[in-house]
Amino acid sequence: MQWIDSHSHHYLTSLSTLEELHRGGLSGAVEASWIPVRPSSSSTLIDLYSWVVNQEKVRLSKIGVKPVAAIGIHPRCIPTSEVEQSLNNVEMWLQMDDVKALGEVGLESGDDTEVYVLERQLRLAMAADKPVIMHTPRIDKKNVLKKILSTVETVSFPQEMLVIDHLNSEVYDMVRGLKTYFGLSVQPGKLSVDEAFELVQKLDFERVLINSDSSTEPSQPDWPALVLNKLERSELNEIPRKIAVENPQKFYRI
Repeated sequence: MQWIDSHSHHYLTSLSTLEELHRGGLSGAVEASWIPVRPSSSSTLIDLYSWVVNQEKVRLSKIGVKPVAAIGIHPRCIPTSEVEQSLNNVEMWLQMDDVKALGEVGLESGDDTEVYVLERQLRLAMAADKPVIMHTPRIDKKNVLKKILSTVETVSFPQEMLVIDHLNSEVYDMVRGLKTYFGLSVQPGKLSVDEAFELVQKLDFERVLINSDSSTEPSQPDWPALVLNKLERSELNEIPRKIAVENPQKFYRI
């Protein structure tokens, strides 16, 4: 079946791999801004945004995959200098029609600088009326998620415009009553196919998004499709199209 990878860094994925995924049903890819090094200045992030928004639009369109661009300052990518200029750049790029979301943003350690940058970016997204891809870390996920939710509340950011990503059973009780979208990253070290299959059944599937989070980290970009296939073969066969196509289309307005 067709599916949209709702959170990826496929600009780091080879074209041959993307073509193979497309043959297996990949119809669209949300590419969120992130690099595996801390930028030395704001100009590094400008080049990254240009890559994600402009170059990937051309590259993915050639093979029939719809590109969906998101830009933002990942908590591990807060520049060592020119932080204010970087935030000003985010504000400018969010005005562009081809930028569909702010992301990937969030907290990693939850220190004061990260909280400040997240709060500022949430206010920019609210002003630009753009949804937000919210990163949650692998380490100390519960405590950091508490800080994230507190920051969201502080700026009165609409929960319906937020996807909390990289969720797992550890934080299920913290999120199940929220009005946010729920991002399931089916990736080694985050969620296995079986774990994602079980979690989908617990959450409100009207607000579940599934993704590969493919990057330079160990990734299995076809794992989301395996979850969808497993759901199709079960008694839950009304769920796959929702989480694979309809929910990301609604959230990202595509």
